[in-house]
Amino acid sequence: MDIDDPSSRDRSPIKFPPRAAIAAAVMALAVAVAQRPSLHAAPGAVLWTYEAGARLSGAPSIAEDGTAYVGALDGLLHAVDHAGTQRWVFVYTEHGRAGAQAFHGAPALGEDGTIYIGDDIVVPNYFFAVHPDGRSRWTYETWGGYSQIDTSPALDRRGRFYAGMHGWGAGVDYGSLLVLIDGGFRIGSTEDTGPILASPAVLDDDRVVFAAPVHQEWVLPSPTPEGQEETPTPIASATVTPAATPTSAPTRTPRIGTPLPVRGFLPYARTDPLPATASSGQGRGSESTRSGTDGSAGATPAPNDDAASDSPVESPGRADPANGAARFEPGARGEPPYSLRTPVSPGRGRPLLSPSGALASQPRPSPWVTVPVPARLHVIGDDPLDVRVHDLDGMDGPGSLAADGTTIWFGVTAPRAALVSYVVEPDVAARLVRFVPLTAPVAGSPILGRRDGGSLTVIALQTNGTLTVLDVPDDEAMPVRERWSRVLGAAAAGAPALGADGLLYAGVDGWVLALHRADGAIAWRSAPIGGLVTTAISLAPDGRVIAGSDTGRLVAIEGAEGGLDPQAVWPSYRHDVRNTGAAPLRVATEDP
Repeated sequence: MDIDDPSSRDRSPIKFPPRAAIAAAVMALAVAVAQRPSLHAAPGAVLWTYEAGARLSGAPSIAEDGTAYVGALDGLLHAVDHAGTQRWVFVYTEHGRAGAQAFHGAPALGEDGTIYIGDDIVVPNYFFAVHPDGRSRWTYETWGGYSQIDTSPALDRRGRFYAGMHGWGAGVDYGSLLVLIDGGFRIGSTEDTGPILASPAVLDDDRVVFAAPVHQEWVLPSPTPEGQEETPTPIASATVTPAATPTSAPTRTPRIGTPLPVRGFLPYARTDPLPATASSGQGRGSESTRSGTDGSAGATPAPNDDAASDSPVESPGRADPANGAARFEPGARGEPPYSLRTPVSPGRGRPLLSPSGALASQPRPSPWVTVPVPARLHVIGDDPLDVRVHDLDGMDGPGSLAADGTTIWFGVTAPRAALVSYVVEPDVAARLVRFVPLTAPVAGSPILGRRDGGSLTVIALQTNGTLTVLDVPDDEAMPVRERWSRVLGAAAAGAPALGADGLLYAGVDGWVLALHRADGAIAWRSAPIGGLVTTAISLAPDGRVIAGSDTGRLVAIEGAEGGLDPQAVWPSYRHDVRNTGAAPLRVATEDP
């Protein structure tokens, strides 16, 4: 057709699309606008609410597509899309798991979008890996008196997962850090750390640091000279100095700045699948230690004395039967999944487990005695069984960690509420650098902001609702200066977050606030979210502020574009929106 020739033009009537098609297009546009409410919402406006149905305590993790993942105390893992619509719910009972469970910690996201989270409450406990579409990828099952997981896992750059465990029995507290690789295989596990109640951190050199509080430990007493009465070890002093240990105290492995040998757990790094077994619950092992094939009870477990074997009792994880994947039963390495005891190391003890997996109630027989163990830092290097342990100088109640190179920051509760930092150099005992008294314990973990003029901004939201911002000079001889402090409410449970927009976001009482980090002036306060804010603040890249409450409500609030501050050292509870708990690698730069 020649557009300059009028006779060649098409003079047929113009055909418009049907009215139904126009209406559908308008509706699609309206839905698109509704799914992106931040295009027109004012800062502080509640964009959507999602009812999870049970208390939320772990910070939501946010994927690249804007989906938020959060675990609830009823053991359900929820996936909520950008518009606040439920994508799926991971129900543990649908994946062959029995008994009540709970998710206390924040889920962590791998680079491929896999969600990792551990559960709490009953034995056995599980560490789940879930596909972004809600299908189970693999599950690690752990048995024992200290298998409960209520901290957030950490993910390092080598593809390892670290989950802190705890438990109680026979008058003492136990703990262990579980080290897994993808596929659900255990490659290590610390022992006798005390209960791990705070989330670990991965340093920029891939060492992992976690803390354990003061606890009781079973030991065999050292021989006492005739006529001399044995004196128990005193509990750690309530001052910031190491407590002395009497020479006649029961023997324990030296732990300050030296490798701690781990007994009873062997490294396991095989990646080939184990033979699949039927999900019958019958387990494996000798007839003297397991129930019979007809379900009748087997022999009573052997007494838990120092003659017990150091053979491992925990098996690699088992893949879920979803999509035809094989399921690996506990006991695949020769031990039954019930009627078992945890291993005993020389000089250490463990409570018995009943056939149901619960802790037995019988007391530790003589000559075992309990002694108090001070709060300690545990540092794991490239070898997950190489653990170096450092006393916390008489302090107790360590919280979740934030990392700045080889320096870690966390809160303590004794001898008083304070914010502390330690330098953790390789092959050197951890050294206390800062002790900053506070009015209440730190909620969640401290936040580490930008470096400016030779100092680091350190932020602590306290459980009494007080938000404090500090300038910490790099020169250790210089004192810490308080930039500002404000009482925002009566209660806080989760850490705040630093935004790229120059605002500091905090959840206090039943609302979320945004403050100018320079002087603490309030930029806006959200409407009540329907319950107390009980999670740390998550800040999505598109500016949405996401938080959860004790009533099980997850809310998204309009913030500002930019997400987390990219120049901050540790801008949120688990460092990033994926909640990896890992500090970024530092790139060495040369002077121009």
